[in-house]
Amino acid sequence: MISLTSVTFRQLTLPQIFALAQENRLPALELGCDVHLKNMDDAYLAANLTQKTGVQVLSLGSYYRAGVHPRSEFDRLLPLCAVTGAKNIRIWANEKGSTDASPEDWAATAADARYAADKAAKQGVTVSFEFHQNTLNDNGKASRALLQAIDHASAKTYWQPLFRGQDTENLKAVLPCLSHVHIFYWQDYDHRFALADGAADWQSWLALLGGKGFSGAYIMEFVKDDAPAQWRQDLQTLREWLL
Repeated sequence: MISLTSVTFRQLTLPQIFALAQENRLPALELGCDVHLKNMDDAYLAANLTQKTGVQVLSLGSYYRAGVHPRSEFDRLLPLCAVTGAKNIRIWANEKGSTDASPEDWAATAADARYAADKAAKQGVTVSFEFHQNTLNDNGKASRALLQAIDHASAKTYWQPLFRGQDTENLKAVLPCLSHVHIFYWQDYDHRFALADGAADWQSWLALLGGKGFSGAYIMEFVKDDAPAQWRQDLQTLREWLL
């Protein structure tokens, strides 16, 4: 399934995000909790838009950081899931890189994430770590170690390329606990490219995912110039690759 994370277009309103998804035949969205799904009013609006458009809410793109933020910050996300029907919450693993964090950081992050996974599981929801620099979940080995420490079936991870030379190895490492994938092609946040420019890399990664029976969502993220027209081109490219 191809999806879109709403933070790709922070300049658009929630109704505009749903309209874009409907026009381009996307079945579901990840809604960012910084702009589009901040509170219960947004959740009820999203639920209404799902009824009108048929576009489901796949995941909450939260900014809760296990090991850093109070657990109450996670608790407030669960009612948003109940209203929108989202079955996953994206969370973050601390705010330190895996090699910079202390044993106490690791322990606190694992404990908070275990708490979050347990609370979420009672609603039939999973929690998935963002795969990102400056978190404990910044490479495949660290990701596996973190999830083993949490030891909960509802704790998963996303994967996305970091473009630092170890992307394929990282992907192979997290495959057993992978929920969803963020898709984009860039050098860094300020230097983004058309997805087609990354054909060699992405076709290789997609083949690996397909060969391992990946059943999660391909969630499209940041695009060149934040342009919906560019995203439509990237969407067509991705659809052709997945045929």
